[in-house]
Amino acid sequence: MKKIDLIKRKSTMLIPMAVLAAVIGIFLIFYIPLIKKSRVVYTRCELIEGKTRKAKNIIRAASAISGRRVLMQEEDVSYVTDELTRLGKREGVDFIAIRPGEIKAAKAAEYKILPVELRLGSTYRQLGMFLGSLDDMEKSLVTVRSFNVVPDPENASKLITDMVVDVYLSGRENGSAVKRQNG
Repeated sequence: MKKIDLIKRKSTMLIPMAVLAAVIGIFLIFYIPLIKKSRVVYTRCELIEGKTRKAKNIIRAASAISGRRVLMQEEDVSYVTDELTRLGKREGVDFIAIRPGEIKAAKAAEYKILPVELRLGSTYRQLGMFLGSLDDMEKSLVTVRSFNVVPDPENASKLITDMVVDVYLSGRENGSAVKRQNG
């Protein structure tokens, strides 16, 4: 009888121990790897969230710029030279030559690029102010592709600058983006 009681006691103790061992085993097999995976996913989410915040700030800044800027159409390219000379004259830059190039399709279908070759006469300060003022162009977006600066052989205090600027035009064909004053 004592043996039977001992066996019953052992079996009643073995069952909770087996259940506890099974719970610990399930915990080790499933829960810990899931915790590790969730930490990796959490890190990825934080990274994506940071990138999303940066993109949102860029979009917000671009919206502020695009709110005041409208890209010109192909038929408005004469305004490019007008705007460039207006900015240059404001800074005291002398235009020796302005040559618009062939309009090229950009990688994005929404844009076309008009390269404009410029030859300028200026001082260092005037050139710097002119380059800085390119961002002030309201009717277009301009980037400087290349430039070469040499001293003016006739006047050592002046520079001769050859540069190519890219003017971005609208790729859409739905009419002029620049409102003409004359009609």
